[in-house]
Amino acid sequence: MSIDPLVSLSDRSVHLPHLTISWHKGDAAGIRVTDGVFPGGEGVVIGCEGFRPAPVVKDDGRVCVAVIGAPVRNDRVDAEAVADAWLRAGDTSAFLRGLDGQFMLLRLERDRQRLTMANDRFTSIPLYWAELGGRFLAATLYFDLFALLRRQPGFSLNKQALFEFLWLQKLLGDKTYDNFSQFLMPATQLAVGGQATQKTRYWRPDFTKAAGRTENEAGAEFTALLRASIRRRTSDRQAKRYGHFLSGGHDSRTVLAAFDEPPTCFTVSFSDNYEVACARRAAQAAHARHHFLKLPADHFLRHLNDLGRLCGGMYAIDHGLFVGLEDEVRPHADVVFHGHGFDYLFQGMYLPARWVSLFGRPTFFRRLTRLDGDLAEKFVRDIPFRLKNVDLASLLRAERRGPMMDSLHGAAEAVLADGQDVCQSDYDRWEYLVVHALARHYSYPNIASKLTCAEQRTVSFDNDLFDFYCSLPPGHRLSGQVLRYALKHLNPELARIPTGNWGIAAGASPAYKTAFLIGRKLLRHATGIQTFRAPTLADRTWPDRALYLREHPTLFAKVREAIESEELHDALDFLDWGKIGEKTGEFAADSAAAGLLMSLLSLHRLFALSR
Repeated sequence: MSIDPLVSLSDRSVHLPHLTISWHKGDAAGIRVTDGVFPGGEGVVIGCEGFRPAPVVKDDGRVCVAVIGAPVRNDRVDAEAVADAWLRAGDTSAFLRGLDGQFMLLRLERDRQRLTMANDRFTSIPLYWAELGGRFLAATLYFDLFALLRRQPGFSLNKQALFEFLWLQKLLGDKTYDNFSQFLMPATQLAVGGQATQKTRYWRPDFTKAAGRTENEAGAEFTALLRASIRRRTSDRQAKRYGHFLSGGHDSRTVLAAFDEPPTCFTVSFSDNYEVACARRAAQAAHARHHFLKLPADHFLRHLNDLGRLCGGMYAIDHGLFVGLEDEVRPHADVVFHGHGFDYLFQGMYLPARWVSLFGRPTFFRRLTRLDGDLAEKFVRDIPFRLKNVDLASLLRAERRGPMMDSLHGAAEAVLADGQDVCQSDYDRWEYLVVHALARHYSYPNIASKLTCAEQRTVSFDNDLFDFYCSLPPGHRLSGQVLRYALKHLNPELARIPTGNWGIAAGASPAYKTAFLIGRKLLRHATGIQTFRAPTLADRTWPDRALYLREHPTLFAKVREAIESEELHDALDFLDWGKIGEKTGEFAADSAAAGLLMSLLSLHRLFALSR
């Protein structure tokens, strides 16, 4: 094993992962793949630009199919075999239920002049789609579709959706920002052409909880499922080199521990700080090669337009941390892995719970809170990822406040109604609000920006792992019990290495971490030695938003430009822009409140770049 020195990134263009689909309904010439965004041509045209891997197309004269992504069938990644089977599939729903992995499938039946699309259970390849007269249009980046649709007669903005994004940092359900398009929900077959457009779900989650399973039994089952997920996603090892984005935290470290053969690891940060040191130690413990990739200080400004297109106003642009790394990653890896999803699936990150205090000080113990009354209202008010430290309702124009808040509540109610067939308790319903369409999660740009470097595979997007998550009672997820079990049993040395967040061993229990925290604080007060402290924001990868804006006045000037934009004022005409202008400096001084400025900047880039 060797550890490469840091690599400082230079300014360069980014190969964004564009994939678009265009079809003049009735034209059954076939499916073809070409370069570019929404290129013209006969039949179904898939336009690819920077999208990995390239789609696989098969045609028997009667049916033409395309396979996008890395589907898993019979525990193997094999897009060619899946395309052959999809070509012959009779009962398509049964066939789709037998697939795992990340995929989008297309099937053009010439005799019926019918195009069917199907995605996986996780919306791991997001698709935004619309029908305009006799034409079907779809794109994996909302920006590409929005830029085309906004030029069409009758186009209008969905103002309620724009407000929902500002409040929740994400959208619920299948809505978009316009009146033409929709988001394709998970495990759905979308059939267009013929007499009518139809959407059919071929799978639904099952939140039935496993009875009588102890925490240790759950940990052992999770460990086996985690290893099986990685083995499935590395079943093409002879043809691929694997990499892994390794942070200093729990999730990516646990994924690393479960590999049979260590992948090449990459840690990204603005400086060679404490989190990088923790990741470097973790890579050494796993006998993995490690590369530290140093981001330039002006990373977000340098890639502002790239991030604007990648996020499409659906996500805050500063979550797309991994753009611009292709030249550093591609020499070492064809496929990259990461720890996305394990925090909200297995660490209970968004469970309705409170931290238990001891002598007025917080501990590492959590207690579930009761869910009673209006669940939709509690969700939009209390879900941890929502905009914090800003009373957004007070920034609405008085006459719009009631309708906007009602629309937000209605959006949550609609998702709850959609989950009634699978949820058995209010805790299940809360979870359904979080996971009903995973590509809509606010942190999805973490995945999308990695796709600019290489093909990416998400270990947590595994059928068996997700079924296991659904079977866990809330109490088994309060403190990441199954993750700790897996890490300690897969690689005890990795479990002993501190995390970048707290500087405490990753495998430590809540009791140990609480005692360690108290002891460290007592030592600091007794000795005056400041090394006895928890890591600060400067010790971690993700920059503090307020501090970053203060230290990068050119980026803050872009925020000011957004706030003064007449186009943004018109789009978000429900906001009191006078109040926002007065409070901009106040928002920029608060780490959480600065999130509103980043969201406004993200929306402004969508409108400005798509003109």
